Amino acid sequence: MNGLVDFLARDAATFLQDAEGVIFLPVVVTTAELWTSAIDLSQTDLASGVFTGDAPQPVVMPWLFLQYNQSPSLKHSLPADESGVSLEDFQWIHFTRSVAIVNASGVDDFFGREVPFL
Repeated sequence: MNGLVDFLARDAATFLQDAEGVIFLPVVVTTAELWTSAIDLSQTDLASGVFTGDAPQPVVMPWLFLQYNQSPSLKHSLPADESGVSLEDFQWIHFTRSVAIVNASGVDDFFGREVPFL
């Protein structure tokens, strides 16, 4: 995605003529079932990895977001809006990336709603 951002930044006049702003969000569509849980990992014994609390039931989701940290050397070269941001926000803007993982049966649900953090 970062290569695409750099490419379009160089040739924005050609590809993004009428765009006022562009948001890039990578999406992986899969046939895998996507499971999530609201488990509180602070109730896990660090030495053994055994969960000691009340475990909520896992839930199948139509889609979810995977967030990961990215090295600055792999990031695109466009500047980010950093006006008045905290250290936490600075880290999020520069180093955290999100990828939507969407089950094939959840494609309509995913694309039919507004992304909450944009």
